[in-house]
Amino acid sequence: MKYNLFISFTKNQNNTISEIINSNIISGENMLISSSNNIPECFDKKNVLYINKINSIPRAFKNILFRTQKIEAYSFLQEKFSSSTQVEIIIPHFINLISNHIFLKREELFPKSNTIFSIYPDGIALYFPQKADFQNIRTSHYLPVLYRYFMGKITGLQYRMFTGSIIDPFKTINNIYTYFPAITPMYSADSKILIPTKTKNCMGNNVLILGAAKNYKLDEEYFLDLKQYISELFSSEVSVYFKPHPSLISNAVKSPLELIYNSLIVINDDSPAENMIDQLNIGSVITLSFFSSTLLHLKNVYGDSIGCYIYKADTFIRDRNENDLVDLQNIMDKLNIKLVTGDMKR
Repeated sequence: MKYNLFISFTKNQNNTISEIINSNIISGENMLISSSNNIPECFDKKNVLYINKINSIPRAFKNILFRTQKIEAYSFLQEKFSSSTQVEIIIPHFINLISNHIFLKREELFPKSNTIFSIYPDGIALYFPQKADFQNIRTSHYLPVLYRYFMGKITGLQYRMFTGSIIDPFKTINNIYTYFPAITPMYSADSKILIPTKTKNCMGNNVLILGAAKNYKLDEEYFLDLKQYISELFSSEVSVYFKPHPSLISNAVKSPLELIYNSLIVINDDSPAENMIDQLNIGSVITLSFFSSTLLHLKNVYGDSIGCYIYKADTFIRDRNENDLVDLQNIMDKLNIKLVTGDMKR
């Protein structure tokens, strides 16, 4: 019998996993290792291992002294996969400590199995190649890789360092599960598998602005320009909503946008922005970051019936490689997502 082992660590990843399973594009018995507490209902509880995140000093010491994560993971894997002959391990990328360790120890953990590794989408990382690059430590994923390497040393979860693609650094993936096959690189995979989505028509005309963690660092001129941009592009009769973070409660200081935009309706909760489209009659979404994966989800569900904008993405280019803006533009053009730069406000 074939077994599928999914690994996740965020709410959005579990939502994607749920869609893969519920669409019946993968066969076999499904298992999950996750550090996110919104476990999809499509999993049998006995097939799920929930691992606590190391987000406090006491928990970190406990994990270092007693190797709790390693013991829990090995116990689960030995119980579920000791006699398996075919295992597909489906992960979002190889930065995660558990994913990387299982790849490194795959022959020890699955001695009797034909084991393959596959990728599922996590935001834009699958479509917009992300790298761990020692030459560009500040703007790449190298520091997260380095951090997990040392965490692996002290927790007993051995970690394989890498540079290059975070999706396929070891040229080992077999299948890529994707919402957008046309813009998904092939990497070293044998096949790309479409994740079917139930589509809807967007019937609203209100505007939703999605913030990000570092928006409070932007100057007032940025937000004044945004307010002017909205007034020129949309009717004065529409309601304008602002969510400081697409899926989390924001504890950052109040955004300057809230101070200069009197009619702005602020929503600061942990509900995913995607859930608000129908509820608030949203017709257009504007993100205030280099990119928000919410736009991918919205385009996947609503297609061209919803307007999606990335406002002044070039403002955030100082934190990234300059070629990223060109690459992002090419991808957004294919999805009909408007990339608004400083010299092109409409």
